[in-house]
Order: sequence, then structure tokens, then C-alpha cells
Amino acid sequence: MTPARATDQAQVSNPLSVLVVAPPWFPIPPRGYGGIEAVCDSLVRALTARGHRVEVVGGGGSQLDVPVHSAYAEPLPLRINESIIDVRMAMLVEDVLSGSTFDIVHDHTLMGPWLAAKRESTSLTTVHNAVSKDYLAYTERASRLSPVVGISRSHVQALPTVRWKGFVHNGIPTTQFPFADRDHREDWVLFLGRSVRVKGMHTAIDAARAAGRRILLAAKCNEPPEKRYFVEWIEPRLGPDAEWLGEVDFTTKGELLSRTSCLLNPVDWNEPFGLVMAEAQACGTPVVALDRGASAELVEHGVTGWICGTAEELPAALSKAENLSSKACRDRAVTAFDESVMAAGYEQLYRKLVAAR
Repeated sequence: MTPARATDQAQVSNPLSVLVVAPPWFPIPPRGYGGIEAVCDSLVRALTARGHRVEVVGGGGSQLDVPVHSAYAEPLPLRINESIIDVRMAMLVEDVLSGSTFDIVHDHTLMGPWLAAKRESTSLTTVHNAVSKDYLAYTERASRLSPVVGISRSHVQALPTVRWKGFVHNGIPTTQFPFADRDHREDWVLFLGRSVRVKGMHTAIDAARAAGRRILLAAKCNEPPEKRYFVEWIEPRLGPDAEWLGEVDFTTKGELLSRTSCLLNPVDWNEPFGLVMAEAQACGTPVVALDRGASAELVEHGVTGWICGTAEELPAALSKAENLSSKACRDRAVTAFDESVMAAGYEQLYRKLVAAR
């Protein structure tokens, strides 16, 4: 199973009309944390640049150059477990479809496949979720109802019983990330993510400390489980060599990634993609990560980063990563993960599904 091949970035003939459906919790683009929302922002921008007509159903406060439909006026990050919000957004999708015609509905929510099975429009759902027992049962059933696509090779290979239509790597706006050569970098390392155990922030602190390196920690921490993890695992580890920054916006994220010597990303789960690793490489920054999920697929070992088998290997890898080429990192991000590459991949899938229907 292979990803759709990217075509040129020029506007296409025979443009499509696409309704992109995003989760309701964060705005598009996200003001801070929001991986799926960031991907949807890139997808919308790249699809419109290729000449397609795009509308969006997404979180309140979204600001895009295309029509946006929201069930709520404001984003709802602290109500992320309230199922009624998902239902209201699903109702809104059907209302939008009743008033307009789209060639394809591209859904990024859990409700997508269940609604798609009952509508006339051609639909595609991107599965962003982790590999687990619950999500395996969901994705298997969902793939029988409507076409589903994964976000990495490791993602689809980990769920072989799912009827995948393929995979398309997530894309990022590489031109919006500041590039810096390794000679202009500072000595500290960076952790960027969310305050949950599987993201490995505590492991990152321990590894940086063992290597004698200062680490900055930029992470979302506002939901109750995130706060519990921070109090139990992170707060006791903080000190002069481990500085807590909290959640950062897009501009600050780019500045940090372009200044740090490397991104330390020791996730302890099979993460389907890992957007921060693509973003780091766009800044010319090498990545040190554990060999979980899509890490080895996103980072070219010994070229754009260092993939470690165990946490004990991380401290030595921090020094090795410093010698890697910033240009190689940037080139990798532009070639493999630019938003234009993602849009071309999805466009190819859209046309196949529309033709088949």
C-alpha cells in the first residue's frame, strides 16, 4: 500500500468542490495546540491554491479565506469529552450538505464514516487516531461503511484488517517555518507536545539531564489528566536545566524550533504521525526520537535525526544529532511533508472516489 503521488503545484484543470469537516474543539488555524486543526488549515490552503472550491465545518473562532460553518461561536477545548458537541457538529454537516452540492466530503472526525454511509455525497474520512483495541474495532467497522485513509505507512500497516484506501502523510506550511543553519543554533534541546505520559516529556527531561543539556518544555497542559501528569511526573523534575514554558503559539513554536540544537521526541506509544517532527525538520532542526509509531518513517536516521531503540540511547544521540545537516532536514520537510504534497495526494484519492461513484 503506497501513498498517493504528488503532482505539480500549479492549479489543476477540472477543479473539485470539497467540504472539509474538522473536529469542533479548536479553531482553524489553532492558536496553540491542535494537530488535526493545523493539518486541516494546511489542506484547505493548499487545495484552494490548486484551484478547488473548499468550504469548512469546524470549531468556533476559525479564520480562513473560505466559507466556514461552526455550531458554536467559540472554541471548546475544555469540553472535549462532551458527546453532544460532536452530535451538534454532525447535524451542522448535514445542514450544510442539504443546501449545497460538493464533489466530496473530507471528514476528519470520528463521526464521519457513520454519517457518510447514509448520504449521497462521496465521502472520505482521514483516521488520525492511535492504534489501540478500541480504535481498531472502530476503524474496522468504519472502513466497511465509507472509505478511510491513514496518515502514515506504519499507521495502516499496524491495522491490516482495516479496508484502507491508502495513506497520505500530514502536511505543514514549510514556508512559514523559519530556517536556521546549525552554526546559528543554541546549546539547549526542546520538547514540544502535550502533557501526557505517552508523549514522554519526563523521559525527555531525564535524557537531557543525563547528557548534561538544558531542556525547554513547551507543552499544552489544561485538561485534568494533563494537569495530573504535570504535577506527578514533571513538576518534581523541573530545575535550572529543565524550564517549563507551557503552551506556545505558532510563531513562538517556530522561533524555538529554529533556535534549539534538536527536538527531543521520546514518545512511548505508536503515534500515527507526529507533526512536531516534520515541523522541526522544516526549521532545519534534527530530531532525536524513540523508534515508535511513524518516527522512523518521518525522520531519516543518521541524516535528519537519530532514531533510538531505548531511552538509554537518547543522551548519546543528542550529541550525534548536532552534526547533522540543517539543509538536509529542511529539504526532507519540503519534499515529503509540505502542504502542497499532502493536497496533491488527497486530490488523487478524491478523483478516484468520485470516478468510482
